[in-house]
Amino acid sequence: MWGGEEPSTCVYTTWMSTPAACREEDRTKELAQLQQLEQFEAEVRAEIEAAEKAAAVAHDEL
Repeated sequence: MWGGEEPSTCVYTTWMSTPAACREEDRTKELAQLQQLEQFEAEVRAEIEAAEKAAAVAHDEL
């Protein structure tokens, strides 16, 4: 953060920069990593759902 002001009571404006979003290469890399994490999350959710369904079937058979 490199600047800021309080234009009115309890309202603040700040300026900041971060190297994580400054280069297109970094942005592209971060987006790819996010997509991988989202895909992994979808796979885990599907596995959990399948396990829950299998447990429900096994329970119903008892």
